Amino acid sequence: MVSKPSWVKIQIKLACATFILTASSLSYGLTSSYSASANLKPPQIEKELNEQLIAKKSGGRSGGGSFRRKSSGSSPRRKSTRSKNKRPSSSSNKKQPVRSKNKRSSSPTYRREPSRTYREPEPSYRREPEPTYRNRTRNHRTYRRTYRSSSASMWLMLIFVLIFLLIVLLIIYALVMAVKKLLGKGNGNQFKERDNDIVTVSMLQVALLAPDNLQTDLSVLSTSTDTDTDTGLVTLMQETTLILLRNETAWTHVRSRSNSLNIDKAESVFDRLSIGERSKFTRETFTNLDGDLQISATAESARDDLAQYVVVTLILGTADDKPLFAKINTEAQLKEELLQIASMREDYLFRFELLWTPQASGEYLTDEELLLEYTDIMPLA
Repeated sequence: MVSKPSWVKIQIKLACATFILTASSLSYGLTSSYSASANLKPPQIEKELNEQLIAKKSGGRSGGGSFRRKSSGSSPRRKSTRSKNKRPSSSSNKKQPVRSKNKRSSSPTYRREPSRTYREPEPSYRREPEPTYRNRTRNHRTYRRTYRSSSASMWLMLIFVLIFLLIVLLIIYALVMAVKKLLGKGNGNQFKERDNDIVTVSMLQVALLAPDNLQTDLSVLSTSTDTDTDTGLVTLMQETTLILLRNETAWTHVRSRSNSLNIDKAESVFDRLSIGERSKFTRETFTNLDGDLQISATAESARDDLAQYVVVTLILGTADDKPLFAKINTEAQLKEELLQIASMREDYLFRFELLWTPQASGEYLTDEELLLEYTDIMPLA
């Protein structure tokens, strides 16, 4: 029979052996994992992950303009510089010149001359012979006939003058209306929309499934367009809508909003929409804002066979007093609104921005990324 002290020693030895075996296995696992991870450099892994994210979330931005162009075109209100009318000093305050008593006045003196007798010439009463009137009645009739003919000619001349003036006024009116029609300002509502302080900020967002050469076309268009001029902005807007219309078969989702507001608040609302959409990009790899072109390199990534989406966003600031469009649900509505945007007048466009993601060709968004980042976008009916 084993004694009690020897049994305690055996238990202590077993516990020490178990601890040694556990510690050795743990140290071996740590050293093996460390050696495996040492073979892969951490900066290279981080770079590859960032490149994958950039490939999925790269974004392009192009546009320009400002709502301040409208207020700068009109003459600024100047404060009145008229000084307050000063009260004229009373005549009592003015010092009257003191006349010296010793000096003689320079006014002429009128002396009274002796009266003279005025004799009127005596009238001479000479009787002149009376005139003889021959054919008195005949002359009177001739006079009356002459008077009637002159009055009739005056009335005819007055009528002709009035008719001539009326014709001239009609010609001037026709010329003015023709000039207005040529300038596109024949409608009175257009004058009101362009000259008041009400503007409209609109956003139209379209998702496309694997479009052909869409990203390349948008990049080339944004590079070749001068976004620092009004004509360049209109060209960018029209060509962008044309590119979307050419890819009509790839439309899958749409989001639209348009609100009218005062011009003082339009700039902040427009910037809020732009920043909200740009925050969905991991990095802006292409920008052309007000003529400032900046392009950064993007990493190439393999194409995903599950879903390949590209999202294009148009943000417009126009002089319209009413919203450009309501909620868009169908492809027919989207096509109609794109045609309306493409035919907009140049002087109605204040500001425009084009955003698209991913920016580089061959890079797309998956279903999860589209639904996660663009929660308000709805599928087309």
